Amino acid sequence: MCYKSIYTFLIETFLCCCFLEAQNTKMPWSLLLLDDINLDENLTSEEDWEYLDELKKKYQHKININAVNRDELQRLSFLSEKQIENILAYIYQQPLISIYELMLIDGIGKKEIDYMIHFFYVKPIKVDNHWNFKNLFKYSKSELSSRFDYPLYKRMGYKDKYLGPSWYSTIRYKMKSLNKLECGFNLEKDSGEPFFALDNKYGYDYNSFYVALNDVGIIKKLLVGNYKLQFGEGLVMGSNSFMMHSLRSLLYPSLSGSIKNHSSNDEFNYFSGVATTLSLSKSFELSSFYSYRKLDGKVINKDVNKDMNSIVQTVYKTGLHQTKSDFLHRKKLKQQLVGLNLDFNYNNISLGITGYYCVNNYPYYPQKRNYNCYYPKGKTFYNIGIHYSYFWRNFRLRGELAKGKKGFASISTLLYHPRINVDILLLHRYYAYNYWGLFSKSYATSSRVQNENGWAILLLYTLNTNYSFSLSGDYYRCPWWKYRISKPSKGFKGDIRMDAKYRLINYTIQYFYRNQERDVANTKGKIILPTYQHKVRNTISFSLHHWLLKTNLDYTLFQQKKIKNSHGYQITQSCSYTSTAFNFSLQGTFFNTSDYDSRVYSYERNILYNYYIPCFTGMGYRLSTVLRFDLTTSLMLMAKYGMTHYFDREVIGSGLSAIESRTKMDLQCLIRLKF
Repeated sequence: MCYKSIYTFLIETFLCCCFLEAQNTKMPWSLLLLDDINLDENLTSEEDWEYLDELKKKYQHKININAVNRDELQRLSFLSEKQIENILAYIYQQPLISIYELMLIDGIGKKEIDYMIHFFYVKPIKVDNHWNFKNLFKYSKSELSSRFDYPLYKRMGYKDKYLGPSWYSTIRYKMKSLNKLECGFNLEKDSGEPFFALDNKYGYDYNSFYVALNDVGIIKKLLVGNYKLQFGEGLVMGSNSFMMHSLRSLLYPSLSGSIKNHSSNDEFNYFSGVATTLSLSKSFELSSFYSYRKLDGKVINKDVNKDMNSIVQTVYKTGLHQTKSDFLHRKKLKQQLVGLNLDFNYNNISLGITGYYCVNNYPYYPQKRNYNCYYPKGKTFYNIGIHYSYFWRNFRLRGELAKGKKGFASISTLLYHPRINVDILLLHRYYAYNYWGLFSKSYATSSRVQNENGWAILLLYTLNTNYSFSLSGDYYRCPWWKYRISKPSKGFKGDIRMDAKYRLINYTIQYFYRNQERDVANTKGKIILPTYQHKVRNTISFSLHHWLLKTNLDYTLFQQKKIKNSHGYQITQSCSYTSTAFNFSLQGTFFNTSDYDSRVYSYERNILYNYYIPCFTGMGYRLSTVLRFDLTTSLMLMAKYGMTHYFDREVIGSGLSAIESRTKMDLQCLIRLKF
């Protein structure tokens, strides 16, 4: 019986974790950040974790806190503007002796220290910090890593459709020297893609590179290769998708004028070409960028003899090229982009203007649906926006106004600090139903900065370093149809969270609520009823010496009038050990959901440079273990084994991805060399 298996699984997992001796260590920085994530499932898409990739680079290359500047503090995205001001003022008066000295600064508590200790070190500033191109490579630090994944199962596509082997491989290289020069490249082969065959004559299906020069004369940033852009609040040009659905992220300053290296394996969300930021004066910065890239797209020829009548109907974002059809659509859409940004900063005032012009080789016309009739269409696109920020005493006002080829968008936030331990945030956004923002990423309840008007409020109260409470609410309207909502609609989502710490124990309870309208299944949009989603998460962790034990209890309830309620719950137990030369983690999860509406998510430790947040439906369990060996200060080996077993199905997945088994097992390995 499956219930006997469940009982055995829970007992074994519990005993394995509870009988491990414990010693004290710092919680991994990635877990600290992930503990702050809202329960909204929109935060679990692959691109939402690019922000963590950016933090990983900073984790690998720590900064001397005594030499830090405003931009470096803002890029961490967990310090408020007031906290940054207080840190800079304190360091200006006297250098730090210890990182824990930051607790003497107003507004800085243990939680901020727990974050910052992973990204900063303390060292006296050298007066002679002169550099030249001769010693640029002399003091360089390089890192080369290779990852290999081998699935212990076979998908249906490998019978006659997939063109390559089932294993996954990637190679990463990055070099940094004196915070002046950065360069790197990525090579990736996805599962099922050919290797040194067909169009992949040079082995890997995806390749990416970048070379960046920082803070040389008036050049603040010069980057050649693949990059990302963030200006203002992201209405015109945004890259912080991790922040799109989180009100908490808006407590921290935005990174206007940000040009970042694209060092991840995301094959869609980036630009390719050249970008630069020039410091014209203390107050003015000018950024310019040019991009030319080839995207995957489905080209439809209306008239075979006239290429001008060809259109792109679908743009593919996965980067997968496993079948002949995938290669047929590969790199069909050629896109060119040119743009400028001018930022002005003086005391507490910031102003900026951003604009771009984009042209494709084929016009883009998606297959017509009622909900997408106002999506961007055509061959050429442009956007222009004005962003602003004003900081006065305990108030901070910031926002952006943007105009596309069609439509208008605006967002504004007011942040108020009545006391050191209290934060109040008020947000308003207006995204017209016909606003075209090809590269927009800003706060929204959906994945598009379009067709949404709303107000949101957040209250954060920190009693002391051990207790905090937050409350948020967001009411919004959609003036046009959306996917699975065949009429103008409205909705509300709210969140209540409490964190407490007592000695070695941390406890968090979070409740998430969402109400929105949705088409009833199998009615073709003729019947639309409100839906109600409730999620509760209880988290308790215990750390002592080198050990960390953590338990998560999740419950989901999905309701729709006249429709049977959908329930889901999940129990997750993890245990990890950290030492200088050896780390390991063990995690077990049992889940049981009625259907996809009551699905559950669980963060799982993974090998370096990767995050894994599986979505579970049905009934089953998952086990995983991660081992890390630091053989020397330069050489590190890492491996992960994972197994997912379902009690309620004979086949996992569908279509070409289907696995004819109840069990799915996978093995991952990584080797990293620093030199």
